[in-house]
Amino acid sequence: MYGSIGSWVHVSGSLGSATSTRPSTGSTRWFSTLISVNGWVTFIGGMLLVIFACFEMTSDELMLSVFTTVIAAIVAVFAIYDMFRIVQKIDQVPASAGATVSVGWGLICVLSAAVLATLITLVRLVQR
Repeated sequence: MYGSIGSWVHVSGSLGSATSTRPSTGSTRWFSTLISVNGWVTFIGGMLLVIFACFEMTSDELMLSVFTTVIAAIVAVFAIYDMFRIVQKIDQVPASAGATVSVGWGLICVLSAAVLATLITLVRLVQR
């Protein structure tokens, strides 16, 4: 969830001897128009995943495990989609003098956590 509001795109550039860096967080409004989804979707998905994972760890209900796995998979799909869309948009940025655009740590964190949560919930479901 922390990565959802963290830096998704990192822009740095230099003009003469001055260097400027500007991270763009996943919760900014322009991400909705840029890639059709923003960090709030993965943030809410992360909150749901934490809540249902806690319920799932204290219950023996199979359907709760299945539902938690489905939530994790949906969040992972959104994270993968976000990563692909951001990489596509970064590739479309023209190469200007001294400016670099890269994927931020927040989006990498979201993607890593979503994939890991999906794997953990799948393993727990298979072990039942």
